[in-house]
Amino acid sequence: MNIKALVETYLHSWNVQDVDAIIALFSEDGKYTDPNCADGLSGAALAGYINGLYSVFPDLHFETIRLLSVDEKTMVAEWVMRGTNSGSLKGLPPTGKAIALDGIDVFDVEDGRIKSVKGYFNGGTMMEQLGLQIDVQLKSLGPFFFGTSVYTNTQSKACPKVFAITQIRIKSEEERTQLRDLTRNMLLEISQAPGYIATVTSLANNIGTTLTAWEDMQAAQAAVSGPTHKEAMAAAFAKNGLGVSAWTSFWSEGQINSRWQRCFTCGAFAKYTQTGKCGCGAELDEPVHF
Repeated sequence: MNIKALVETYLHSWNVQDVDAIIALFSEDGKYTDPNCADGLSGAALAGYINGLYSVFPDLHFETIRLLSVDEKTMVAEWVMRGTNSGSLKGLPPTGKAIALDGIDVFDVEDGRIKSVKGYFNGGTMMEQLGLQIDVQLKSLGPFFFGTSVYTNTQSKACPKVFAITQIRIKSEEERTQLRDLTRNMLLEISQAPGYIATVTSLANNIGTTLTAWEDMQAAQAAVSGPTHKEAMAAAFAKNGLGVSAWTSFWSEGQINSRWQRCFTCGAFAKYTQTGKCGCGAELDEPVHF
């Protein structure tokens, strides 16, 4: 099989989702690399990577734009990867959005088999097309650590009387994924509980922190009896389980100050009261919920 036929067979095998056929085209020490697997994959690891892509984009296929021959052993394929996000990506729910990602593969062939495929594309473009946020930042700067945060609320206007604070230190990327999934499921559960107001979570320097506001202590304590909370506790207290250290707490009301809202009539930062009016008499917009 000449190099052009080999490359065309490779791309066709991707489009018909024949993973075994893709792997069979590589030489015994052949490797695949792209921005997501810079160290290279082969054999079962490559098969797992490909199947993972198919699970995220079940209709994934490549539109070949052109094939460029460099020499008898090297060829470049320009393509557009298309697909619809119908499966979970990094633990996130499917967006249902379609992608059209431009890229190239550089093929090196030896004795009729693929020695290497080096893929080049902009992963950030795909994330943007899926509506996912990309925030480039340092991991740390001196005593400051940076990470990710999530905020959720039920639009409750109640003033919080109790705050629940939980922290856990994790030790690996696998635990990061496990913690993220448990936290997401727990938030889905407690957001339906009576007395729930809002939650802010953060994950930085391998420390996960959750701050949840409740209307009263009874509501806060009732929430920890739910099945997802029990699942999280079981994961943590299992032998060699999730995390290396953790603590939980309830904090009752201390001093909660007034809410302030900008008056767009006079420009003052006005105290929001039950009248909903500024001192100038103008109606104030609804302030941010607690």
